[in-house]
Amino acid sequence: MILTVAVIRDWVDWLLFAVQLLSLIGTGAAALLAYLTIKQAKVQARESQEALVRERRLDFELDVLKDLVLAVARVDALNLRGLVVMLPTADVPLARASVGLQSTPQSAQKVAQLGLPPGSHPTSYVDSLKDDLLDELLAAIQARIKARPPIKGPSSPSGRA
Repeated sequence: MILTVAVIRDWVDWLLFAVQLLSLIGTGAAALLAYLTIKQAKVQARESQEALVRERRLDFELDVLKDLVLAVARVDALNLRGLVVMLPTADVPLARASVGLQSTPQSAQKVAQLGLPPGSHPTSYVDSLKDDLLDELLAAIQARIKARPPIKGPSSPSGRA
């Protein structure tokens, strides 16, 4: 026995087809938005991590610079030598040259121009260059303070921070 089946498409079938098609499109759009959101979250997390590292480095360098200022004020060449190696040569070249560490040619020349006899006590160099060293250290501190991004605090109800 052979049965003939006639397929009749009425408006309900077309409505269900349209709903399924819209559902498929919506699911695809949701997946795309989820992908973009995850990608953006990764970028923000990386930027946040980099900012945190920059802040920690700035805090560390500012602490070292504070201790360097105190060491210069006390004419403590040994402490100065121990602290100055923690900073880049370009930031504190005169401080490095004053304690006999590798520095820029200009700073080494300035130390040589002091005319101190060979074998002079290390504090002699620091004491002779005290004002210049303090100026150099304060300039380095100011550069780091300017490099720090402004603090974004919560705004007040009036809209002003």
